[in-house]
Amino acid sequence: MAHAVRLVVAVLGPQTENRVVERMAGVVRDLGVEVICAGTGPPIMSLVAAVVQEDADALALVISDDGQCPSVLELLRLLRLECGERVRVVVKGGLSPFSRAKLHDQGVSLILGPDDPPESVLQVVKPVPQRGE
Repeated sequence: MAHAVRLVVAVLGPQTENRVVERMAGVVRDLGVEVICAGTGPPIMSLVAAVVQEDADALALVISDDGQCPSVLELLRLLRLECGERVRVVVKGGLSPFSRAKLHDQGVSLILGPDDPPESVLQVVKPVPQRGE
């Protein structure tokens, strides 16, 4: 039997991106993923703490543009210190090819463009088999 995947979702960009994260959360929740909403613009340390406290399997970030990449890179660094490679990270937003490549090289599991459907996050966020299956 598989346990429900725990996904923390947050917006690092402006509040106008809330609708994107709300839609993503609704779609994956309907497909059996347990969603924890961390809100809009949470401090990086608070977001890392939420992932650790919730024992999340993945983190989905919605960003508006390349301007949030330094924050994403810092978040990745801190997340790796706390959780190693266990937590998969998805970033959705309007990014340049350079930023997409940099984030991928630093360990982002999946990078989605603004036009990718929210259910695309399921490429990374899938039910995880429990031990003994």
